[in-house]
Amino acid sequence: PPRFGPNLTPSPPSPPQAIKDRVQGARQAISSPFLGALESFLVYFSALIDYCDAQLSDDAHVAALASFEPDVIVGDVVSPCALGLTGILWRKPGGARVPRVMFSSLPVLDPLLPGIIENVPNHLATVPQMGTGFPPGAMSLGQRAANVLHYLGSAVVHRLRVRPLYMGLGARHNISITTEFLHSSAMILYNADWAVEAPRHLPPNVRFVGAMTTKPAAPLGAEWDAALGDGAVFASLGTLVTVGLEEYRAVAAALSALPARVVWKLAPTDLPPGVTVADLGVGPRVTVTPWAPQNDLLGDPRVKAFVTHGGLNSVYEAAYHGVPIVGLPVYGDQPDNVAKAVAAGWGLAVHLPALTPASLAGAVRRVLAEPAFRAAAGTVARRMAQRLRDPAAEAADWVEHAAALGPDSAYMKTGDHRLSWMSYAMLDVAAVFAAVAVAAAFAGNLLRRAARAAVRAALA
Repeated sequence: PPRFGPNLTPSPPSPPQAIKDRVQGARQAISSPFLGALESFLVYFSALIDYCDAQLSDDAHVAALASFEPDVIVGDVVSPCALGLTGILWRKPGGARVPRVMFSSLPVLDPLLPGIIENVPNHLATVPQMGTGFPPGAMSLGQRAANVLHYLGSAVVHRLRVRPLYMGLGARHNISITTEFLHSSAMILYNADWAVEAPRHLPPNVRFVGAMTTKPAAPLGAEWDAALGDGAVFASLGTLVTVGLEEYRAVAAALSALPARVVWKLAPTDLPPGVTVADLGVGPRVTVTPWAPQNDLLGDPRVKAFVTHGGLNSVYEAAYHGVPIVGLPVYGDQPDNVAKAVAAGWGLAVHLPALTPASLAGAVRRVLAEPAFRAAAGTVARRMAQRLRDPAAEAADWVEHAAALGPDSAYMKTGDHRLSWMSYAMLDVAAVFAAVAVAAAFAGNLLRRAARAAVRAALA
């Protein structure tokens, strides 16, 4: 049976609502959608650093962890504490290096996590960078140029803003967070399925284990019959969505204008401070509920479309049940998740700068009226249904694999992480070839000049 470490969870230094307010403020303070989304991510990541500081500053917590002798470390790829706790366990004198397996509840956030940190291949011609919302594998020349600029901007931000956060955490808690340390995960497991993700090159130690939250729908109780009627639209903007009152009012007006019934999951804590559902002007055909069994609703045949912020779990649950989506992405990975559905023909996107009651209602009407959206969603659902192994079981298989092999579990890692960016891009080889070509041209020119001189001397 597995052994688990001590269950020590300190209270977060910032309450969730305070973090939401900081993220929203960062996004709204910057006019550029890309820069605003990137700054929002940095604000959220800084909050995670603060939380990790609270954990690592608890002497009893650290002592309990240091005394534990695990077979494997399982961490969240977004959480800096996964690295912090790894550092504590790895600095024990004389101890073998315990393998670290990272799990991500998000897609591959190129170029941040784990692209730059773990050097996962990131082909800019085919892989859209985080926050662009470009169609995977089908970018135009202009989009590919913008993709390169997004990559360069994100790389600079990682070097100037993200990496110092890691280094500062290590310095404060006597943990050596080097480049090699960042690149030392034995496995990276993703809450992702190739049925939805665009094909791309990945090293063998990076695995898409499937969508963890998807499962067959349980029957809904009779209390949902009135809300669903003969057919309805389900709407949910998640729990960490950061939009303001006017945006919520636009969503409410759009949902109220639809020809179908609507179930809108909207808790009081989802709204900006001081705002209530009554302030939104919701129409009589819209049922607002503070909680909803999302997976079960999406699996009910009466739900014809899903209005979502584009969180990964929401997109995957819609795909699993074959429900087309209308995405209203806000920041982070959401534009990219929605873009995958749009590219595959089972979704539409309404981005915040273009959000009006008419634009959102029009997109939902299209999804309801055009059978192609439902057909494309059904194709994705059939692909997901063919997965032979339960995602949680497959993830557990790889964790046990790493635990059983110990330090040898990194045998599937490629050597990419040991290369400098110049070597990885083969620029050093190109420079050698260029130098040889220049030297050969120079030598050839000298030989030609010498030959001409010899001919002239002979003729004279």
